[in-house]
Amino acid sequence: MTAWVRLELDLAAFDETPFLPCLDAATAAGVALTTMARLGDDAPQRRRLEALWARCAADDPGTDLSAGVPERCAAASYDPHGAVVAVEGEHWVGLSVTSLRPLEGYAFGEMTGVVPERRGRGLAVAMKLEAVRWARSRGHTRLRTFHHPDNAAAIGLNLRLGATAPSP
Repeated sequence: MTAWVRLELDLAAFDETPFLPCLDAATAAGVALTTMARLGDDAPQRRRLEALWARCAADDPGTDLSAGVPERCAAASYDPHGAVVAVEGEHWVGLSVTSLRPLEGYAFGEMTGVVPERRGRGLAVAMKLEAVRWARSRGHTRLRTFHHPDNAAAIGLNLRLGATAPSP
């Protein structure tokens, strides 16, 4: 059995200042960060989100793509305002989907990913920063996530932002 890496970011203490250059770089490169709410959270857009999700996650260890985006978007915790999409021209090149778990007292990072040919440009950090801003705006002070232990990129991203192992 795989022991998943569980991480938590303290949103109340999070300082976004060191990560603002990633937002600036995305904008300078012609990448717009938007949300499913702004794009129109309808069936065609969700199919597009599902294809992007599958493409970004295809090489992530431990990712179960059998639980597709339609099921995730039908969940009570889904909010199209928490689904950040990176758009370059007409192409969707990344996503960061965050759900809210108010009864549990945290926001949850469902998935952050960038298509392989656009990685290494800071887009994941920029999208995650937008996700943090959204979760904070909704009154959340903790953002949790978990990853397969071989998913070094996702673990590294969260650690870079300051995430640590959650308190019991």
